[in-house]
Amino acid sequence: VTSWATTLPGQEIYSKRLYADMMSKLPTAQLHQFLSRPEFVNRGFEMLHALHAHMDPSSPENRLADVKNLSSLAMKPDENVAAYMLNVRILSNRLSSVSIDTLMPLFAISGLNDSRFPGVINRFSQGGPEVVKANLAGIERLLTRETERRVTMGYDQITPPTAASANRVQAATPAPQDAPPN
Repeated sequence: VTSWATTLPGQEIYSKRLYADMMSKLPTAQLHQFLSRPEFVNRGFEMLHALHAHMDPSSPENRLADVKNLSSLAMKPDENVAAYMLNVRILSNRLSSVSIDTLMPLFAISGLNDSRFPGVINRFSQGGPEVVKANLAGIERLLTRETERRVTMGYDQITPPTAASANRVQAATPAPQDAPPN
């Protein structure tokens, strides 16, 4: 098999076998998406590809939803340990290949106010590479530019930096005693 996403000529027998196995073994919860869909009949590779995309979605908006779910993860009062840990494991599996450098911009975006930063959020949802691939500094630049545009158009007012952001900027600038000697 050279491609697991589509059935190539000469691989029809393998695709049909995969289709039959999936139809007989998949639980109803996963099987329903393939029923009455002619594009999947005897097309096991396409079905497997669709199942994988359903079970482990990796589009930008799916990753953002995973981060929002992770940041709000809490055991419900009536939830048993097994159910809670199942949710934890699902999130862990979905985010296991994502580095902290990739997660932090997602956390930054997930905390945005939709009405203040609709442009950044929409570009992220549409898969715009300038947002999807941005690091924290890039996200900050995008947010600053959107704020400046909104102020120019009269939608927002610029708020003075908070003490926390001023401290962050000062912490990033080395003090004279910390500066390397010339």
